Amino acid sequence: MPRGRKDTEHRGGASVRALLRGLVVLEVLAGSPHLNLSEVARRARLPVSTTHRLLETLHRRGFVQPVDDGRYRVGVRAFEVGMAFLRAQNLTDLARPVMARLVREVQETANLAVRDGAEAVYVLQVESDRMLRLFAQPGARHPLYCTGVGKVLLAWEPDDEVRRILGPGPLPRFTPRTLTHPESVVRELRTVRARGYAVDREERESGVRCVAAPVHDATGRVVAALSVSAPATRLPQRRILEVAATVTSAAREISRRLGFPLPG
Repeated sequence: MPRGRKDTEHRGGASVRALLRGLVVLEVLAGSPHLNLSEVARRARLPVSTTHRLLETLHRRGFVQPVDDGRYRVGVRAFEVGMAFLRAQNLTDLARPVMARLVREVQETANLAVRDGAEAVYVLQVESDRMLRLFAQPGARHPLYCTGVGKVLLAWEPDDEVRRILGPGPLPRFTPRTLTHPESVVRELRTVRARGYAVDREERESGVRCVAAPVHDATGRVVAALSVSAPATRLPQRRILEVAATVTSAAREISRRLGFPLPG
């Protein structure tokens, strides 16, 4: 092989490694903002010197922002790039007015989430005006198996794919109601598919319940989950069916706006 070509390939490989390491640093900061240099390096499993160079480069490009006392957080450029995904999907723009109407009807907060690997990522929230309401900041991540939106995002996957995503278990327990055995989750997801909506019965957080329904795109894929969450005292079992019907109707409307053909 000519030397010039070998040098070019070597430099290309180094560039790819640097890019991958920079993305790992961004993922670390996205999951745990306000970390100092040594904390970022430890979580990214990188040398401190390498991490410092990556942070400086990301800072110059606007993807990382230094804050007080030597800590870092994700910069505005990362937000802008992330928003480009949502604009391309046109999902939040189409969903927002439907979610606002849903909030008026049920008087509780509505959330929209998409799947990223084994997590549900919240991309939009429309708050109710109740004094006590629940917050899911856009960009927040939660496990799929113990949240209403997560169950919806998993339920239309084949059982074997669900098992692969969940792993052998046991799964982390967040409350006494959390399903920790993968086969219990698989059975729960079959129920979700059969009835068309999911319920989080205080499985992720004690005192909080959620009802979620699937949003389909023009091809029929489940691309998002729409939910209503509320304190358990305001969402008792006797109200689940009523709220589920309203959430499901709103999810179908968003699906229709995305081009999914509805019967009738």
